[in-house]
Amino acid sequence: MMTLADSNHKILDMAIPTGNNAPATYGDFEVSTTLTLLKADQNDSAGLYVRGDSNLGQGYFIDIFGDNSFDIVKIFADSSKDTFLVSPTNSPAINPVGRQNKLTVVTKGSKIVVLINNKVVSSISDTNSYASGTIELFVENGRSSNGAQASFSSVAVYPAPGQLPA
Repeated sequence: MMTLADSNHKILDMAIPTGNNAPATYGDFEVSTTLTLLKADQNDSAGLYVRGDSNLGQGYFIDIFGDNSFDIVKIFADSSKDTFLVSPTNSPAINPVGRQNKLTVVTKGSKIVVLINNKVVSSISDTNSYASGTIELFVENGRSSNGAQASFSSVAVYPAPGQLPA
């Protein structure tokens, strides 16, 4: 179990390492983590950062927020270009603060599929997608609370399946 907490209105991230403790690079993959938001409001989140660079300057954030919503954000080196690929969306698949959620992200070519608690909540295509990068766990303290905290109890990375979940 790993717990990440931030109270400085920033993002605290932890890359999934290789055997030599260096961040690994992944292209097409399926990653799952079990996370519990322990402390969070509607602007605090935890989740996965995928196909990213090590300084959070390009990649995709898949957030689960304290108000049972999620989003997918594409990050650019010029942060003014950051874009919601899926705007914050409430989902009955998300368990509330204090309860575990299984977050799975599958990337294959330009496709990104997000499952929460084994239910597909989003399937998108990003025509100018990032092809590869790190996978990181994160917690983000938003602008309205005095801190966010999440625990991660498992992480598994596999090659992308032959057929994407539907």
